[in-house]
Amino acid sequence: MRKINWIANYRIVMISLFLFSGPYLQGEARNPPADAAMNTSLLKQETLQTAFEHLQAAEVLESAYIGKAGAPSENLQDLRIIIKSSEAEPTLFALYEKGNLTAKMYAIIGLQLLQKKDQAQALITDAQQFPEEKVTTIEGCLVFDRTVQEVLKAIEDGYYVESFGETR
Repeated sequence: MRKINWIANYRIVMISLFLFSGPYLQGEARNPPADAAMNTSLLKQETLQTAFEHLQAAEVLESAYIGKAGAPSENLQDLRIIIKSSEAEPTLFALYEKGNLTAKMYAIIGLQLLQKKDQAQALITDAQQFPEEKVTTIEGCLVFDRTVQEVLKAIEDGYYVESFGETR
């Protein structure tokens, strides 16, 4: 009986060492709260980068809900990720600078949603250098090719801010 207790205790000690001392035996200092915060921060940064990349290459300016089923727009979801980040304003300016024409429209709308009206207006003025360029838009299940002037007019009139703002 005494031998059985010794073996059971030995197993418990070995399992405990294995489960709880792994990082310390390898010389790794661990701070679970700090590690969790760092992982969350990295995840948010990766998510922001992915949203930026999607919008940077967006081919269509989508209304809040698209398709026959009225599914939420993926581009709107990406724009929301950017707007909710602590780096929203510089990210939107980078989107305007580096993105295609559709991305530029999303950047302007994003600034309007952040209530940065002066910055949005400056970008609208800059975007007017492409008056006859076309932007493909989707409203519900309808697809349109509109000139930049038409899209900028809708942006200035608050169409996108109103429809995107309703879905926050």
